[in-house]
Amino acid sequence: MRILLIILLIVNYLPLLAQSYASPKGARAGGMANAAITLQDAWALGNNIGALAGIEKPTVAFAYYNPFLISGLQTVSLAFVAPIRTNTAFGLGIQNMGESLFRETQISAGISQKMGIASLGLKINYLQYWFEGLGTRNLLTFEFGGVAQFSEKIWVGAHILNFTQAQVANFQDEKYPVVMKTGLSYRPNQKLMLNLETEKDIDRKAVVRFGMEYFFLKNMALRAGVRSFPFAQSAGLRFKLYQFEIDYGLQTHPQLSPSQFLSLNYIFEKKKKEGK
Repeated sequence: MRILLIILLIVNYLPLLAQSYASPKGARAGGMANAAITLQDAWALGNNIGALAGIEKPTVAFAYYNPFLISGLQTVSLAFVAPIRTNTAFGLGIQNMGESLFRETQISAGISQKMGIASLGLKINYLQYWFEGLGTRNLLTFEFGGVAQFSEKIWVGAHILNFTQAQVANFQDEKYPVVMKTGLSYRPNQKLMLNLETEKDIDRKAVVRFGMEYFFLKNMALRAGVRSFPFAQSAGLRFKLYQFEIDYGLQTHPQLSPSQFLSLNYIFEKKKKEGK
């Protein structure tokens, strides 16, 4: 019964929320209903590789995701991102989802470069699926994305996952989902951000997301979001302590238990030289 439940969840929700499993997103995105296509942080490696060029310091990021409070679907992600030269950043990530009945492992590498008001990025993913009694499947997917800043307040992003239409298996021409996203971010000041985003799997109904982030203190922020199809709400909290960023997110579901996100980022700061 347990393996049947997990397989049914994967069949029904993995294609719809492909990147929720296929790419690490982090708890910041989770608290904003995953309306994160313009976010320029370490988890741009999973949300939109085109935004990764916006990071300024090397960062190690860890994330834990527990969808629907089901232990068999829990996901652990680890990423390292860093600027490698002016206006260019590189990222590596590894992620594992599942347990003894089903496992998905992903290894990712991506690069992003800023050119004028826009930044573009490309990423490659190696995915391995393992089902008990069914064997292993391996495939490569590619992602392409970009972000443009039109003013201090307006940002626009776009992203496509699996534009090469990689196949999971030859049986019934089973393809990995092709998912396209576009979004708008309005940032009236340094404390408030409002994001609107739409996502379309070419085989499924479009999903619309809205998310907000508000810094009520210098190092603390509240987040909230809402998503269509299926309708869901989310909330989150951020706290920064020295070089650590701690994020927590919670998403509801109309039929299932809520999903939880937890992230821990460590930012490498350059040591200031003491004066003689």
